[in-house]
Amino acid sequence: MSTHCAERMFGYALIEMKGKDIFSEFYNAWILNISLTLETLLKNDRINKLIGSLENLSIRDGLTGMLNRRGFDELSRESISSMDERHTVCTMVIDMDGLKRINDEFGHHEGDRAIRTAAELITKCCDSGEIAGRAGGDEFYIFAPEYSEKKLKRFTERLEELARKYNCNSNKPYKIELSYGTYLTDGDSSDSLEEFLRISDLRMYDMKLAKPGRRK
Repeated sequence: MSTHCAERMFGYALIEMKGKDIFSEFYNAWILNISLTLETLLKNDRINKLIGSLENLSIRDGLTGMLNRRGFDELSRESISSMDERHTVCTMVIDMDGLKRINDEFGHHEGDRAIRTAAELITKCCDSGEIAGRAGGDEFYIFAPEYSEKKLKRFTERLEELARKYNCNSNKPYKIELSYGTYLTDGDSSDSLEEFLRISDLRMYDMKLAKPGRRK
């Protein structure tokens, strides 16, 4: 007997029957219930996949694939609220240097490529539990729970080295240059992510202003 629902065919059911009543309506109902159950499971699976896809789109940046500002805030606040005691945490604000010049001289499509490259470099450095996201434009945020001076030093040194290697090998008429501000402190569930980011942002601008021939 075929197992199907509407025009969807799932397969066949092979039934061996004994006795005088070779055929019974019970088997038709049984096959129908199996078909409806399979159809419902299939629809639920598709719905769940669609919901998961939409949820992922709502917290992901379309250009870089990183978390967007909403996704970054949600995951970072969730991480903070889950801390039942004080931990050393870190926030970073990273900003591209010279993106306006890239857009003006080479076009916004090349500016988008530069943003994607910066995002890739930052993502490669996130291997110690860091939560990274694109805040908007050419600015990126990072929150790192249970961090340390050693991890922070490794992150920034690696980021600078990856940018240097990219600029040496890219053959692009511009360089990927980054300014960053970091804030390492003890925190718990009562602390404010916004305050940590504000301090990191100020430190990032201090680094940007200190560069010779700085570019916005």
